Amino acid sequence: GGSYLALQVSVVLSTLLVIIASANFINFNIASAAKRAKEVGIRKALGASKSQLVTQFLSESLLTVLFSGFLGVVIVELALPHFNQLIAQPLTLVYNSLFMLGLVITLTVVGLFSGLYPALFISS
Repeated sequence: GGSYLALQVSVVLSTLLVIIASANFINFNIASAAKRAKEVGIRKALGASKSQLVTQFLSESLLTVLFSGFLGVVIVELALPHFNQLIAQPLTLVYNSLFMLGLVITLTVVGLFSGLYPALFISS
């Protein structure tokens, strides 16, 4: 009935929200890369190689995304009981290998995309 429809709408909206937030994060990283040109210039002057700069940008991006993903799971766990009352159905997160694989792949792809272009752009 209505509860199932509310669940479907919530899943679609949540997915769109994750896509929009990911695109926003990627754009933010690209825009902020130019602001870090001075830092990169100093690191190059001190002998940093292009691969070290790329590794730094990718590491920062991946760590940010992984921390955000962990925080997102915590927020979902805390909000789930209230959401269950709203839709009148007991939902739980299932931490099986498929869920974890999907989460890791999604976070890794977002982290790499958000860090790769700025890393290559600013280090060249």
